[in-house]
Formats: sequence, C-alpha cells, structure tokens
Amino acid sequence: RAFCKDCTDHPHYEKYRNAGITYGLLFYQVEKLYNTLECECCGQELDQFGDSRTGVNIDHCHTTGKVRGALCWSCNVGIGHLNDNLAGVENAYNYLRRLTCEE
Repeated sequence: RAFCKDCTDHPHYEKYRNAGITYGLLFYQVEKLYNTLECECCGQELDQFGDSRTGVNIDHCHTTGKVRGALCWSCNVGIGHLNDNLAGVENAYNYLRRLTCEE
C-alpha cells in the first residue's frame, strides 16, 4: 500500500505503518488509536509514544482479527489470559466477588 508524503514524513511512520499492516487499518485509524489518552478498560493514562508496557496496546479479537480498541499493557494481557471471552472475565469477576480481601 502506498502512503502519501504527509504519512511518510510522520515521526512515527514506521510504527503506524507496521500496526496498519498487522491489523488491516488505514494510517489515520492507527494514528487515532495511538492518540488514545486512557486505557479503554481501566482508564489508566497511556503514553502514546511509550513502549508496550507504558503505551498504547492495540486490542483485537484473535478469532476475527477485528480491532476492539486501545488498552494498557495490563488490561490487554489480562484479557488475553482470560482467553478473550466473557466467560473467562465472568469467572474472574465471580471469583473476586466471592473471595474479597476486605475485613
């Protein structure tokens, strides 16, 4: 796919281009994701130019490949460890509700 001069001159062109190829997104769609200021799951502040631990992680469905949004590293990994499905999330939620640490 060819990119215009404005895109190729962008300081984060390579990062955005690679994400666009990986997720099948246009440059402006990737740029919008990387401009997300807070994790869409927990609200943690994101560093748009940080690495995967501090910056934007593009969350996607592993079955369809469809991008869902921008998450922090912890939420992205957590959802992945729960097998990207609601049953895993509900099981974790119910577990925590049953076994609270409060006195």
